[in-house]
Amino acid sequence: MPGRRPGNIRSGHRAEALGVYAFTEFCAVARVPLEEDIGWDAVCTILSPELEDARRLWAGASFWVQFKTETVTTDEYDSDGVKWLSSLSLPFFYCTVNQKQQRLRVYATYNAWPALYDLRRKMMMPDRPCGTRMVLGLGSGAVQGGTALGAPILEWCLNQEFAKTAREVIGSWIALAQKQILLAGIGVEVKCKWETNCEPVEEAPFLTSTVSGSDGDTVLLAQLAPHIGTFGLLLASKKGISNDSVANLLSVMREAGGMDTEVNSVSAFFDKLQKLRAFAKPRPIE
Repeated sequence: MPGRRPGNIRSGHRAEALGVYAFTEFCAVARVPLEEDIGWDAVCTILSPELEDARRLWAGASFWVQFKTETVTTDEYDSDGVKWLSSLSLPFFYCTVNQKQQRLRVYATYNAWPALYDLRRKMMMPDRPCGTRMVLGLGSGAVQGGTALGAPILEWCLNQEFAKTAREVIGSWIALAQKQILLAGIGVEVKCKWETNCEPVEEAPFLTSTVSGSDGDTVLLAQLAPHIGTFGLLLASKKGISNDSVANLLSVMREAGGMDTEVNSVSAFFDKLQKLRAFAKPRPIE
């Protein structure tokens, strides 16, 4: 209606603007226009000063962030929303904003990872199961029928010098989330503990019950093959590694099946490397 606007909607937009401003202290922030909003408010890239010249900023890892006023304590996803959330390729964070106190709290979605990435793996199967409704609680309080995200990973006020801490903590969480995205396909859960404004402490990973049967094996191998192939290339390139180690790995890859491309790549690379090393060896003086 001309001449008026809902106050709660404007308050939410002002909270988002304040959050974006706060993040520009340590990130390059691309705010998502309202007409393009599909689930996050901004795409952020960590900016770190060069050690030799602090005037130069280097772009680091990127992530998505959803801003909420601090009065919003939950966020709900329907089945389609859960499928979308489980398929994201970048780490996703929430940030709540208290405009009056100019306080920001950032939450990782870590506590929801097991359900999300289990669905992500199962969606690769032929039956492609649907997601189920999920409610995320922004905080440590119990959420009826949902998942509490736990303590914030960051909490600060605008009058604080906080850029260094924010870069370190969010950078660590991004690395952890990327590791989980990688391992989700083979049914491994990343485990950690954290305290607010401290980097997460990673614990031993947990192997979940993986999908069994030929379809499950095919999906898991398809997910695993590129990473085993990369490891094989790395192993083959190490001078101190015995030839038997590479040969044994290639044997296991052949036995597992579904890795012909990776086996051929590693084998060809290793053969060529062996010839180059043999040619480079100093010949005895006659």
